[in-house]
Amino acid sequence: MRNIESQTQQACVRYFRLQYPRYAGCFFSVPNGGRRDTVTGAILKAEGALAGVADLFLSVPNNVHHGLYVENEDKKRPATGQPEGIPEGGRGSRVQI
Repeated sequence: MRNIESQTQQACVRYFRLQYPRYAGCFFSVPNGGRRDTVTGAILKAEGALAGVADLFLSVPNNVHHGLYVENEDKKRPATGQPEGIPEGGRGSRVQI
């Protein structure tokens, strides 16, 4: 496997699930990328798929937030622009680690 972004995401999921087994099923990927034919792309879009949606979601609420979206980016291909469907200046914040 040569995809660094994929390897990093897999390592992140493994680490989280080992460190927080109680929440293992609450941390999952959002399969929103990859190459698809036109028909499959149209079906996914009709099902609600949006460009720019984060790679991972932690569905554990606290007193302030309903969960945490995690975007994994390769330093050579950083995220560009505002994700589709998220208003400019929306409540979400991007934090680079």
